[in-house]
Amino acid sequence: MKTKKFLSLLLAVIMVLSVIPMTGITAFADAMEYETYGEWEYYQTGANSVAILGYTGKKAAVTIPSKIKGYTVTSIDYGAFEGCTSLKSIVIPNSVKSIGSFAFRDCASLTSISIPDSVTSIGSNAFYKTAYYNTESNWKNGVLYIGKHLIEAKKNINGKYAIKSGTKTIASYAFEGCT
Repeated sequence: MKTKKFLSLLLAVIMVLSVIPMTGITAFADAMEYETYGEWEYYQTGANSVAILGYTGKKAAVTIPSKIKGYTVTSIDYGAFEGCTSLKSIVIPNSVKSIGSFAFRDCASLTSISIPDSVTSIGSNAFYKTAYYNTESNWKNGVLYIGKHLIEAKKNINGKYAIKSGTKTIASYAFEGCT
């Protein structure tokens, strides 16, 4: 009898817990207003700033605008360009301060990337599996830089590694798995 009560209670708890996250996600999605401007999907992050949420265009060379409808573009959101296979070149404006995780992941043709010194935060795997990432000659001493930004270190890097003088940013989890 105790087993049935325990299982009934456990099932009830599981059912309640499974509903809570969905309610939170729905409330968050309803509260956030996404807008489009040409080929850009964005949302407002502050009184005068927006984040790029997505790109719907098919251009090979893209320059992210520094302003959209009078708002300053300050960030590129999680997965914003993920899987844009036609993208070969990206120029990020000086207004951008952060690049989210997976922002350009799987952009298989992306070979030219311009990240300004204004960027102070780069999420994990932001450039994973891009053509730039996959080009062995871009890796120096087991570490991948894009401009003054350290993107990732290979897992088999060993001994000491001195961060280059002038490095502006070290991406999140850049040295993950380096034992």
